Amino acid sequence: MSVTRSRGLSLLGAALVLSVLHPAPPRAGTILAGNGSPAGLTIQSALDRAHAGDTVLVLPGTYKGHLAISTGVTMRSRDGADSTRLVGDGLRGILQAVGCDSSTRVEGFTFTEGRGTKLAQLRFEGGGGILAFRSALRVRDNIFFANRLDVGSGVGGGIALFDSPALLERNVFDSNSANQGGALYARGCSLLVVRGNHAVHNNADGDGGAFMFDLNTVGLVEFNVLERNQASWGGGMEIGPVTRMGVVNNTVVANFSRQWGGGIFIVDCRPLVIRNLVAENRSEFKGGGIAGGRSAFPDLRCNLGWHNTPSSFFFGEDSVDVPGIASQVEVDPGFCNYLTGNFHPTPGGPADTEPCGLIGALEADCPKLEKILR
Repeated sequence: MSVTRSRGLSLLGAALVLSVLHPAPPRAGTILAGNGSPAGLTIQSALDRAHAGDTVLVLPGTYKGHLAISTGVTMRSRDGADSTRLVGDGLRGILQAVGCDSSTRVEGFTFTEGRGTKLAQLRFEGGGGILAFRSALRVRDNIFFANRLDVGSGVGGGIALFDSPALLERNVFDSNSANQGGALYARGCSLLVVRGNHAVHNNADGDGGAFMFDLNTVGLVEFNVLERNQASWGGGMEIGPVTRMGVVNNTVVANFSRQWGGGIFIVDCRPLVIRNLVAENRSEFKGGGIAGGRSAFPDLRCNLGWHNTPSSFFFGEDSVDVPGIASQVEVDPGFCNYLTGNFHPTPGGPADTEPCGLIGALEADCPKLEKILR
């Protein structure tokens, strides 16, 4: 009996020692910040107090300045993006994330009037709304509006990602601009997912009017709507050198390029490009819909092109042997109402039939849509 008691006491002592040396992580908590918060905390002071697992809940209002988020923290607005605006200070981007893991989240804000942030580790200036470096953050349900990078090396008017396997989901990118990636620029990102976003009226002086995926980026781009964006190369998006991307079920409409690829431009890579609806895009040179330049060998399946100028599909230079190029569909997709921006295809129409099934990002029905432009 005494042996048992002694053993139990020693185990209890060991547990106490371990609890001192390695204290249990604090419970996740919620910190209120912004206008009217009980403790009068600014957003940045709340972020500074927060530990991994905590949520900084921002009350409605307009807040100006530059913010930095730490790993594992969730930054969320209480009432959503329409009620909570983060405005740039005229010198830098609005939010930066460095070294954050995948439990870091940014949800429900409008990011506007951001410029570019320059980190010592990068030769680029970028991220008018968010700049992420070596971070696996999740960015959902935000609006990136009128963030502008004017410098020659500026990338990612809305978001710039470097070595960041992020998830970007259900965001709106409206009227952002940069040299590359008017809405989004990604470089060296593994396991990047860009899903269910809407990019409209973004501009790039160089590549990727809405999205630019650059060196060594691996990921999936699916169920996005890209409309009325423009660039020199890739008015809607550019899939750039040494990338491995899946481009699946996107609706790419009325974009413009001054060179190649009014809708999508592909260069120096082998992406999977499947079930994309590419219509009413225009290029002043080659490939109004989808164009491939040097060493572009996409696997094309079930893409629908319609009324792209000068052509829906064009592959030149050394990209002439492209799998599936002859099996693409060129037919009117039957938009519910193109003039009002309702790009849902008509149920049972060409974008909603076998053998491909649904083509594009939007369900085959004709709902009444609210205007999203701001």
